[in-house]
Formats: sequence, C-alpha cells, structure tokens
Amino acid sequence: MFSAWEPWLGGLFGQRPRGSRSSKGAARNNTRFLPRVESLEDRTVPAIFNVTTTVDGSAVPGLSLREAIDKANTNGTPDTIVLPAGTIKITVPGQGEDANATGDFDITEALTIVGSGKTISIVSGNGLDRVFDIHGGVDVTFQRLTIRDGVCPDEGGGVRADDDGTDLTFQSVSLTENSVNDQ
Repeated sequence: MFSAWEPWLGGLFGQRPRGSRSSKGAARNNTRFLPRVESLEDRTVPAIFNVTTTVDGSAVPGLSLREAIDKANTNGTPDTIVLPAGTIKITVPGQGEDANATGDFDITEALTIVGSGKTISIVSGNGLDRVFDIHGGVDVTFQRLTIRDGVCPDEGGGVRADDDGTDLTFQSVSLTENSVNDQ
C-alpha cells in the first residue's frame, strides 16, 4: 500500500530503496531504520504558586503561604508566589526552627513574593516570631505587600537574611511594627 512512498521515506532517513545498489556496486542489505533518542537539556521551569487562603498551616483548605514556600523551597528554580488580598498571620508558634514548619516563613531557594498591593496584601508575624527568615545566600524579592508584627529575640524582626550572599529587594513594600528584643 505504501510502496510508492517507500523510496521517498527511505531518503528522508538515509536509507536506499530495496534492491538499489551502493556506490561500490554490491547489493545492499534490507536495513531497517533505527531511530536514535537524544536527551534534551534540563527543562525545569520556574513555577508560579497562587496562594488561595490567608490561613497559616500545612493541612488547610487551599494553598497557604507556608505550603507555597515549602513547594518553592524544593523545586530548585527561582519561583514566584502570588498573595491574595487580606492578612496572612503566622498562627503556628515555634521560634528557632528553620524548616518552615513553625513560626517564621523559612525561605531556602530564590523567590519572588508578590502581593496585590502594599495596603491590600499583609503578612503578619502576629507577635509570635519574625515574619521571613532567608537561608543559604539566595536572592528574594518582595513586591507590593506589607510585612508587619514580627518579633524575635536577636535580629531581623520583619525579615532576616542569615547569609552574606543574600540579595533582598523590596519594591513597593511597607515594613512596619516589627521589633527585635535583644536580651
């Protein structure tokens, strides 16, 4: 049925039609086309995580800020988290923990956090801990939000970067009512 197409298809893949002679005059074997598979470069792309709830925690309906940060911390690319309108309050107490399970929001991968507006999206430490703790020299950008009500005993009531290689960028961000209580 496809015999009329065989010479043309064979030419596409470097095969000669059956029974044709090679340049040396010998009959060529009926070889079949064997495709080769080449692996492509890594195609990992940055993700955008849309936070859908202002409730803090890991087992809450929707995607919380804590869960979005967990996802961004594990995929190895610079990601973006988009915050909803409203106030996200830290409600899981536990200072001094650096795995984003309790207390402050621990960031370990390059990240951009974008709010809906400086007076519309608010992230509050709720007087329990600092708000954001950045580890490992990663770059973090905060845009269009307010970071407030963070407290801690040592440094960085609102935001702390624990590595000299970290670049923090604040664009249309209000840092207010954050405090450090050295004791």
